[in-house]
Amino acid sequence: MSAISVAEVAKTLGEEPVPISRALGRLLDAGQLKGQNVTTMGAAYRESYITGITSAGLREVERLRSQGSATGGHPAPLSGPPSVVINMSGGAIGSVSGPVLANIQNHLNAAAGRDAEEFRAAVTEVVNVIMADHQLGPTQRTNAVEAIEEVAVQGTLPETRRKHGVIAALLLGIPAFLENANQAAEAWHTYVPAIVQFFSVVKLP
Repeated sequence: MSAISVAEVAKTLGEEPVPISRALGRLLDAGQLKGQNVTTMGAAYRESYITGITSAGLREVERLRSQGSATGGHPAPLSGPPSVVINMSGGAIGSVSGPVLANIQNHLNAAAGRDAEEFRAAVTEVVNVIMADHQLGPTQRTNAVEAIEEVAVQGTLPETRRKHGVIAALLLGIPAFLENANQAAEAWHTYVPAIVQFFSVVKLP
């Protein structure tokens, strides 16, 4: 895969590059992503070029995938039509606006293909728990939900058009936004196997 810069990832997510740089830097330092530190003297943040996911990163994704085995690796399927409802009571919590949640809901409803129903159910559950977990600060909540929004966007694309490097970075990086938020972190670890299964991230070279 071609290299992806911190600035490109930040632009894709609609985020400032500094927190994205920190999240990607942690994954690089942990040996879960392939890449190169190209930071120059006086730079405002650590610049890196991400070229792929390492075997250690794949093992971490596989570990996340294997969690939730009590439910067979997937959340319970949705009942009724293949549509989702994200709880937007009150319109916003913290700095996460109703339109962002509506976008996620629309993207999930547009997702199709094998395991799409489980994908929709998993993301819906995670977002609802994140919105309800008061241990999350406004910045944590915003970063997590907006990252999940980009995951949902990727789910609407044909497999050949998905940016698998970005997807892998997002799935490995989202837990950093959920630190010290027990309910949100537990929900992520419970439902991420279904998200990984939908994208087949473990098949990346």
